[in-house]
Amino acid sequence: MVATTPIQRPSAGTDGSATAEDGVGSAVLRRTAFRPPMRSITASASSVENCIESATSSPTTSNGRYARSGGTGVWSNPSNVYSANGVYASCALGGEQKSKYLRAGGFAFAAMPDDALIRGVVVSIRRFAAGDAGIVEASVKLAKEDYIDFEERGTGVAVGNTLATVQYGGANDLWGEDYAVPSLFKASNFGVVVGYNNTASGADIEATVYVDHIQVTIYYDEAPDCSGLSEVSAWAGASGSGYGWTNPTYAAGAPDGLTAGRVSPVSAAHNYLTCSDFALATIPSNATILGVRVTVRCTVSGNCQRWHYLQLVDGSVIVGRGKWPFVESDNTTLRDREYGHCEDLWPQSDPGPSNPPTPAMFNDGTFKVIISLENHQATGDVSTNIDGIKVTVWYE
Repeated sequence: MVATTPIQRPSAGTDGSATAEDGVGSAVLRRTAFRPPMRSITASASSVENCIESATSSPTTSNGRYARSGGTGVWSNPSNVYSANGVYASCALGGEQKSKYLRAGGFAFAAMPDDALIRGVVVSIRRFAAGDAGIVEASVKLAKEDYIDFEERGTGVAVGNTLATVQYGGANDLWGEDYAVPSLFKASNFGVVVGYNNTASGADIEATVYVDHIQVTIYYDEAPDCSGLSEVSAWAGASGSGYGWTNPTYAAGAPDGLTAGRVSPVSAAHNYLTCSDFALATIPSNATILGVRVTVRCTVSGNCQRWHYLQLVDGSVIVGRGKWPFVESDNTTLRDREYGHCEDLWPQSDPGPSNPPTPAMFNDGTFKVIISLENHQATGDVSTNIDGIKVTVWYE
C-alpha cells in the first residue's frame, strides 16, 4: 500500500537527534513542494540480511551475528525490527563488551524511478536500553553486500532507558558518497548495520539494548525534463587502456556486441579504459553547456562493485568531479547505464564546478572519458565487458 502526503525536509542532521514517535508504517511515498520536486520513499526493513525486495514482503531471513570488529554479543530475535510494534530485537552485553552488527535489509524501494537523482538518506532506529548504565550507540552504517565502508553515523552517545526514535543522516546526506544511483537502494543486498557497546567495566555489569524498528528514507529529485533542449551525442571513436584489458579497442564505435573485457580480483581496481574521438564538434563555439551524460553499455558480474573512476577529461585536465556509483550485476546481458543529465555539469562542489565544461573542450579533439571498476566483494573475481561509451551534451 502506497500513500501520498505532503512533507517537509527533515530537520535531523547527522547528530542522531531523537524525534517523537509517529507510528509510520511500511512503504510511504511522499512528495514535497520544492522545485524541482524532491520526493522521499520510506521503507521498513522486510528482512534482515538478503531478501527479495518487495513493498509487501514478509521476513524470510535474519542476521543478528553479522561480523563487526571486536563484536561478540549476539542479537536475539533480529527479525523483530521489521515494524514498530513493541516487540524487540535484543542484545545483552557484559561489561566492556561489544555487540555484533544487527543487519537489516530487503527495503522496498521499487517505486523509486530508475533515473531519480538521489539527494540523501535518513536511517531511523527506535530503541532503548535497560540494566546497568553503559550502553552506547557505537556504529550506524549503510551496507552493500559485505561492504560497509560508508561514512560512520554512530555518535557514541548513551542509549537511554526511554523508547525513542533516533534519526541519522539527512535529506542532503549521502553518507560519504559523492554520487549515488537508485539501483544501489533497490538491490536485495543493500542494508543497514547497527552496533552497540557496553562501556561499563566489570564482568558482572550487564545491560541490554532493545531495537524495535529500523527504517530507511531515501530523498530524491525526479530527473529533469530534457526535451526541447539542443543536444549532440556520439559514441567513442577510439579506445585503449593500461595493463589488463582484453581487446580494449572493442569499446570504440557504436555498440556491436564486441566488448573490451577485464577481470578484477578482490579489493582491486581495473586499470583505466580510455575512450576518445567523440564526434561532438557541432556544438557552437559560443554555446553554454547545460549538462553532460555518459552512457556505458556493458555487462558486470558480481555482487558488490563500483566504478572506481568515471571521469571527464580535457586533454590532461580533469573536468569537475567524477562519479563512483555502485554497479549492479546483470550477468551477461549488455545494457546501457547512464550517468549525468541535462542539468549536470559534474561539479566539483556546490554551487558548481570551478572548471565547467566548455564547447572548446568537446570541439578540439582532446576530450576523453576514462573509466575503471573496483571489486568490493569479500571473495571472488568481478568481470566487466564494455561494448561502447557514449557522451551526450546539452547546450544553449
